[in-house]
Amino acid sequence: MKGGGVADLRKRLEDFLQSLPLDRLSRELASRCGMTQEEAEGFLKVYANETRTTLDLVGGEIEPGRRMLEVGAGLCLFSVFLKQQGHDITALEPSAGGFGKFEIAKRVILDAYADLGLRVFEFPAQDLPACGEKFDLIFSNNVLEHIPNLEEAWLGMCAALNPKGMMVHNCPNYFFPYEPHLGIPVLKPFPQLSALCFRGAVAQWRDVWDSLNFISYFDVKRLAKASGMEVKFNRGLLFEALSRIDRDPLFRERHSGSLILTVAAVLRKTGLLGLLRHIPPMFSTPMIFQCSRSGE
Repeated sequence: MKGGGVADLRKRLEDFLQSLPLDRLSRELASRCGMTQEEAEGFLKVYANETRTTLDLVGGEIEPGRRMLEVGAGLCLFSVFLKQQGHDITALEPSAGGFGKFEIAKRVILDAYADLGLRVFEFPAQDLPACGEKFDLIFSNNVLEHIPNLEEAWLGMCAALNPKGMMVHNCPNYFFPYEPHLGIPVLKPFPQLSALCFRGAVAQWRDVWDSLNFISYFDVKRLAKASGMEVKFNRGLLFEALSRIDRDPLFRERHSGSLILTVAAVLRKTGLLGLLRHIPPMFSTPMIFQCSRSGE
């Protein structure tokens, strides 16, 4: 879907987000997981906002009749949206220990849109070959870094990809020494050093920290080569991420108090922010990459 098609889909997404019954959803979520309704509504708004990023990631690849799989669909909001628009979409979101409120929120949303009949796989990506299905587009947004058996999951996704299909993924690049979920520096070979130096942040987000596999640009290159895939990385993503701080209030709020806000402010004041457009992908974070079979 190119040009005007993407713009139309973006408008439809905004209409979908505006139509979300947030009051009812947040009341139900709060009653089932011990949050206040205000906390539940804030939680839902953060992840509703991420659907915009997911659309930016794959909007140009969405075509009528194309079989799509969203890996790590989270609350399934983006998959629900695509299903509502008549697209052939399947969500993959296994239940994960330590993510209780995510699982409850997913159930609340799927119950609210049960009439759509969205298909949801609740097994890990490495089990995809067992389902015997093939997809034209497999994508994920900030998911790969949380997969414990990344190599097996990668092979599972490759096996479920049609010969001329494409995978599109967005995730941190931990070759760049920064952990975006917690907002702390981290050295990929020595993550426990960060755990010692930033005990408070790690303790507060222990479930997230324990889920990280610290994937890097070089891990992706290695996985692609081993599976006979060609991989292409987008440029300028560190610039885009820092620029997003100014234009996205919810994104800025999620990173409040983190090192990244200070760095962005310094680069902006010194006029150096624009130079980040030219940094090679291996030195940048996050990373967005497209994979297809070699020769296709």
